[in-house]
Amino acid sequence: MSGVREVKRCLASAFLRDLARILREQRWTLLAVFLVHLVGIAIGYHAGRAATPEEALQFFEEFTAPHWYDRILPSAAGSFSGHTWAWFFCRNVLGCLLSFFTGTVTVGLFALGIASRLGYDVGWLTGSWTGVARQASGAGPAGITAGILLPHALLEFPAVLLAWALALRAGLAWVRPLPSLQRWASVKRLWCDFVLSLLAIIPLLFGAALLEAYANPPVAYRYLLGIGRYSGMVREEVVGRPCVVSQSAWSPDGAYLAALDQSGTRLWLRRVEGDSPTVLVARAGEDAWFSSLSWSPDGKHIALTSAPFHHEDMDRNRLVLLDIASKKVHSVEGGPFGRYLWASWSPTANSVAVVILEFARDQSRTRGANVWVVSLDSGRWEKVTSFRPGGDTALGGGVSWRPDGGAIAFVRLLRQGGEPRAHIRHRRTGAVSIVSRDGARLREVTRVTHSTALAWSPDGEWIAFTAGADVTPPGEEEATPFSEVMILGDIGVVRPDGSQRVDGLARADLCSSLSWSPDGNQLAYQRVGTCIIGTPRVLSSP
Repeated sequence: MSGVREVKRCLASAFLRDLARILREQRWTLLAVFLVHLVGIAIGYHAGRAATPEEALQFFEEFTAPHWYDRILPSAAGSFSGHTWAWFFCRNVLGCLLSFFTGTVTVGLFALGIASRLGYDVGWLTGSWTGVARQASGAGPAGITAGILLPHALLEFPAVLLAWALALRAGLAWVRPLPSLQRWASVKRLWCDFVLSLLAIIPLLFGAALLEAYANPPVAYRYLLGIGRYSGMVREEVVGRPCVVSQSAWSPDGAYLAALDQSGTRLWLRRVEGDSPTVLVARAGEDAWFSSLSWSPDGKHIALTSAPFHHEDMDRNRLVLLDIASKKVHSVEGGPFGRYLWASWSPTANSVAVVILEFARDQSRTRGANVWVVSLDSGRWEKVTSFRPGGDTALGGGVSWRPDGGAIAFVRLLRQGGEPRAHIRHRRTGAVSIVSRDGARLREVTRVTHSTALAWSPDGEWIAFTAGADVTPPGEEEATPFSEVMILGDIGVVRPDGSQRVDGLARADLCSSLSWSPDGNQLAYQRVGTCIIGTPRVLSSP
């Protein structure tokens, strides 16, 4: 046994000497790829700070979309699902191997390119998330960097830096061989050094994968999403993969969450408990998108509004129904001409309430936004509200049935004090309102600002809503950087009679949906494109 220990000691000593030699010989290439990486971070940070909301959405869609290596790595994850440590480990090892081989045949250019590109991505995320993370958690650039990079990068970065450096040097060996060696001999020597370095790189990447899978999420959730920072919630938990969900809805049995991705073109189904795979159940098509999903009471169908990417195709706006078992989507015909904004399935009857912004057939003028109800048995559409263009309208956002099906809650956008219409539309002062099923009785519950979602609790005791002030100046929405746009609002609840309003339970996207668990004790919502389940303290307190 002593002989075996002596052999191991000698091998370890030889490995450490060789590793020290490699690091010493590659000190200049290490410095080069490190500087290129820093330059990429600086350029990405500047671009992220200046990115518009549209550019930010495109970046996040590309960043979180499945890549080619998702098809060959273990536990490959699609949208609305998480990655395992094995996926992180295999992806990083594969990346190091590919960077060395491609760096060798491209005279080191690929190694420099990937170092700058990954740096750019890190910088872009840090820059663009500065304002968002400050809204979500109060964290600045340091907190964002911690959420994105720590703690896994402490192990991963030295490993990939060494791989990039050896790849760069192997590529340069074709034009500048190692001292006393020919080109091919230099490449072979550097290959042997790379294989030897893998004895250090692989353990580092293994540890980094474990940290990224298990330690990094709590850090990111706290410093990027603000999980655990809101006293209004007893607890919050993340469901699925961050930064990919735009809306979600709880199934009637409480077992599943249906979720739309950020583009609104794909609908996913995921179990609330456990770590079962996400199931893709519907696509909106190449030139359309879904919104406002709502389950049928029996849990067999989901109602959605469908809209074309191009607003001029107004006649393609419609209410659609998804049959979950067959994954088939069909349209509900006969509705008014206009934009179908929000939908909610009646809890007691085979009917759906829809908020529709009606237009004249030539699209020259609007006829107002109103609540409609369609009977799925007869196909008959009934207009519940009668708001006129230019006055109060039902365009505010969100629609939800009272549990007994006798009334409908919605957000009414208000026009007040003779202020310019553009200013009112931008500020979006509105009122959570309730209208009877027959439209005969309408009353205001509470005033809100920039509310885009509401949901009536299953017991009928509360109405949850989102509210927040948009700080983007009117007319400058497209030019305002994403990092400076107010995209988060507060979640509040109020009694249907307007009493006991409680604000600031948690933060949510201003475009977030709200969905109650069947027992009425939890809410599902989105923060920075991440599906979150929270337990409001006001409901759990004695």
